[in-house]
Amino acid sequence: MKHLLRKLFKGQILTREEAREAMDEMMEGNVSPEEVAGFLGAIAARGESSGELVGCVEAMRAKALPFSTARRDLIDVCGTGGDDLGTFNISTTNALLLSSLGLGVVKHGNRAVSSQSGSADVLEKLGIPISGDRLQKDFEAKGFVFLFAPDFHPAMKHVGPVRRALGVRTIFNMLGPLANPAPVKRQVIGVFEPRLVALMAEALKELGAEDALVVCGEDGLDEISLSQPTLCARVRSGKLELFTLTPEDFGVTRAPVEALRGGLSEDNAKITESILQGEKGPRRDVVVINAAAALVISGLAKDWKDGARLAAEAIDSGKAQTKLHELQGASL
Repeated sequence: MKHLLRKLFKGQILTREEAREAMDEMMEGNVSPEEVAGFLGAIAARGESSGELVGCVEAMRAKALPFSTARRDLIDVCGTGGDDLGTFNISTTNALLLSSLGLGVVKHGNRAVSSQSGSADVLEKLGIPISGDRLQKDFEAKGFVFLFAPDFHPAMKHVGPVRRALGVRTIFNMLGPLANPAPVKRQVIGVFEPRLVALMAEALKELGAEDALVVCGEDGLDEISLSQPTLCARVRSGKLELFTLTPEDFGVTRAPVEALRGGLSEDNAKITESILQGEKGPRRDVVVINAAAALVISGLAKDWKDGARLAAEAIDSGKAQTKLHELQGASL
């Protein structure tokens, strides 16, 4: 590991193979906490490369406990976190909405590390299982599952304490969305910096994504923004396309990011419930446009406005609320 750290401290980029080696060493517990912190800090200071992301993800996937399913309509929607905007859990609400439309949603996530409220925290407050031996059965029956990262990536136990102690965004904010233990080939991933959009998309392409979208709002939101244009990179059939989306592309009215403020996990759980029960306004709108993007990626919507229409109908018809109650019943 020391030879790799020396390379990093010189500002050099690790090859895909070297990044895989470094991650292997850390997951095997062969690296001290100080060396782990040095690795994370050096990459964060210089900025990640797509090859480093791919190498680290390959190592993580190789040691992960797989989640198997015969379904092929799998999708994951998530943000990297780290945008420091204090919004409610948009992608978690989006994931629940998408499952009401029949998609096989396999959300991979964790508790809060660099924010007040992680996806696991909110789902727990909602009474939706995030662990246990019924996850597979519940997914096959209900079409939604949350894969709690520490349960499926046990080898990360050597790295987790250092990451929590640092409490700032690191390469792991980007690795989590790429390291889903399920065979997910369609994803929408939000990132906290514009420079990461093409970077993450390139990594997804190398990792074999069939159709994926990486987004970053000009306001810094790690979702499709309701207030500003959103930089997007779509990976489809091995090709990468860069473009911009606006709220108008979805047929919704703009609103400031301040209208999306959340709080602690219990506050955000109440916001999620309110949206899925039919609340109108900016919080609903931002979930609808992000769900629309996932519906386009999944092939269920023909364009962005069609996706927004389908997502809004799922809420207004009561399907979203019914699905939420069904998933909450899975914990009984």
